[in-house]
Amino acid sequence: IKEYIPDQKQISELHLAQERENNQGLDVLQSLEHNEPEVLEEDTNEAQSILSDGMSSSPFSINLGVSSLLTTGEATQYFASGIDFSLFGGYRLSNSAGYLVFGVYTALDYFKANGMLISSENILISFGPELRAGLELKQFAAMFVRFSTGGTVFMIDANNTGYRTMLVPYISAGLGVDYFFLKNIGISFISNYNLYMEASTLISGFLPSFAVNFRF
Repeated sequence: IKEYIPDQKQISELHLAQERENNQGLDVLQSLEHNEPEVLEEDTNEAQSILSDGMSSSPFSINLGVSSLLTTGEATQYFASGIDFSLFGGYRLSNSAGYLVFGVYTALDYFKANGMLISSENILISFGPELRAGLELKQFAAMFVRFSTGGTVFMIDANNTGYRTMLVPYISAGLGVDYFFLKNIGISFISNYNLYMEASTLISGFLPSFAVNFRF
């Protein structure tokens, strides 16, 4: 019978073995609890790094914008506002100080003008080079300035007599903000000011613009 009844020494050894197993289990749980935030943080940083690398490795961009032309100066005597559609395509060069984008700008503007004797429908088609210079505010946000100049095809239909076409120079400048919420898709808010140097009337105005951006 004594062979099947454990003595005090065996009982102590059993208790020690059980305590070792319990302590090992606690160590594993504590290790998992301690490392879980680090793992989550590493995963988040890795995802952000992947998106950031994707943005930095996508030098080409296309921006599609729409805005309202709010006139200033003498043009306000003939019309108050118009609508503007724009397209910009560029190539981006980046370094630690910021970035430059060299590209091409084109836009289509439409407005109706009313004078004392003549009313007209007007279409402006602009095309020219554009330069943007910017600074990254956060990993997916940036602020930039832009400047473009070139030629505008000015089409005027006075009193429904047919369109008369002329070529005039334009200047366009603005300040904008980019935000990319996906790897290569984002939005921009740009405040532009445009000048169209028509011979008889200098057309100028603000163009608060919203644009969708694509990088590839």
